[in-house]
Amino acid sequence: MQYKFLNQKYQLFNQLSQQLKPDHELLKLAKLLSWYQFESDFKSYLLDGQNCSHLVVRLATGLIILQHKFTISDEELAQKWIENPYWQVFCGYSLLQWEFPIALSSLTKWKQKIGPEGIEKVIKTYTQLIV
Repeated sequence: MQYKFLNQKYQLFNQLSQQLKPDHELLKLAKLLSWYQFESDFKSYLLDGQNCSHLVVRLATGLIILQHKFTISDEELAQKWIENPYWQVFCGYSLLQWEFPIALSSLTKWKQKIGPEGIEKVIKTYTQLIV
């Protein structure tokens, strides 16, 4: 019985987004973006026909948006992503991550697979929401 009580007591702290400022621009943007549309558009590119989870597509497209928004390199993106819980929640994570979740080469491969047209589609969708 006591275990269940403790588990419920600390359940509040399991969701990273509940510990962050709810009106932060990235949390608002995350709610506005059509992540499922990105999944529909890109899932066949990202895992070569394997079962592609929604989080993989959200991570890939979220990283592309963050990289464009802050005009940073892949290496800077990885370092800042580790340090910034808002970026992690924006990319679909609910628990704080201490390491970048993918190899930088995977990000490069994702960009190559969706091509300039796919990247442009992600950026266009993002920029239309912030105007």
